[in-house]
Formats: sequence, C-alpha cells, structure tokens
Amino acid sequence: MMGTTFKIKNPDKFVEKIALRGDTLRSFSRRTGISETAFNKYINQSGRLRPTTAKKIADELHEKIDDIFLL
Repeated sequence: MMGTTFKIKNPDKFVEKIALRGDTLRSFSRRTGISETAFNKYINQSGRLRPTTAKKIADELHEKIDDIFLL
C-alpha cells in the first residue's frame, strides 16, 4: 500500500513564489536540502512528495501545506 503523498497544486505559481523570494530553483533546493532534480520532477508533476518534504518546503516559503500542495 502506498503512503500519503502530495503534488504541487500550481507549478507555475510555485516557481513564482520561489522567484519572488529572490531565489533560483537551485538556491532554494540547496536551502531546503532537496535535490534540484527532485524539484524538477515535482514541478513537472512526475514526482510526488512525502509529507515531511512538503512540510519542509511549505515552512521555507512561510505557507501552509494545503496552500501549495494537493493530496
């Protein structure tokens, strides 16, 4: 059985949030400790995030998980 996973609600808005912080995808991935390759998969909707990863990203963006991600 597969555990709970998340996907990004709106990939374009997600990337915009990162850019508005003054970050590139690379610098944001380094800050969160999540690989740039993984971020690309999440943005392209070909990868799903574990709850702990979604929380780490939401916290770094100062957002609630359900504002950024869908189950």
